[in-house]
Amino acid sequence: KNDKTMRDDEEKSSDWIELLVSAPSATTVNLSGWSLTDDPEHKEVWPFPSHDIAVSKDGFLVVYASGEEDDEEETKGKEKRDKSKAIDVLKPLKPLHASFKLSDKGDYLAVLDAEGKVADAIKRYPQQYKDISWGRTNGRVKTLSDLTLSGGATYAYLSRPTPGKANAGPVADNTPLISGVTKTTEAPLTTGEDLTVRACVSILSQRESQKEQSKTILFENAKVELHYKVNFESRDYASEMKPVENGTHCDEDEGQKEFASVVRHHKFSGPAGTHPGDMIRWYVTVQRGSLAARSPSLEVEDPAESAADIPRYFGS
Repeated sequence: KNDKTMRDDEEKSSDWIELLVSAPSATTVNLSGWSLTDDPEHKEVWPFPSHDIAVSKDGFLVVYASGEEDDEEETKGKEKRDKSKAIDVLKPLKPLHASFKLSDKGDYLAVLDAEGKVADAIKRYPQQYKDISWGRTNGRVKTLSDLTLSGGATYAYLSRPTPGKANAGPVADNTPLISGVTKTTEAPLTTGEDLTVRACVSILSQRESQKEQSKTILFENAKVELHYKVNFESRDYASEMKPVENGTHCDEDEGQKEFASVVRHHKFSGPAGTHPGDMIRWYVTVQRGSLAARSPSLEVEDPAESAADIPRYFGS
């Protein structure tokens, strides 16, 4: 589910599908007659354009599942009226938009060859989360020109999205995910004000049987904590974040559960907690067995950044 990973050519955060369609040495591929579909009966399909399509240096192709496909016939008509060959040169670079959108809750997805046969298919992908990719993790990756898997492929949520590149490594099933943490307060706190920090917690589980029980079994085993500092004290404080029933801060349809903790003014230590305008900094952790998550994350994902460049806290 794309949110901030990338923008399409219309500056929209459309969901995307990545395919490995050619050998790494190729720069273009022609998929005329091939199609994508989210219809298990294959009655409604989105055909690839008849012209050549540019692929990444590793042979990957990204298709936006925006539901806003281009009218190829209309495009052809415009080209006939335009004598410039620049359009033909740029055509392979034009982003592709499928005629359907992906369901966040999981759905069918297939690639059909020129004869309408299934070249590759996922019977049902699991719940999708914002900016968390899901895909193949091992086995020889299936391409549209080489349809035999060796060793079989497994699927998992991936450690980071990599559109147009090889998939990143997998994360363990049932790994916790934190989002929607209260990032700041509207104004500096006074000594008489409490601070409520909220967070949305998800469990990245591919098992449908576990998803049905997610509100009980999965979250009961998760320890959610708020960690905070007051001004420049060296001491870290911690308080348990408790589940919020019927909360409105998180989206349950996306598999999220709301947790909250209230930092009361009388719990601030010594002089640091007795003056108006105290600076409070915080982060949230989830521990579920050996699996853990922190927000803000301390992982450096951008090669151009270092650990010193990423924020360690939210706060006032």
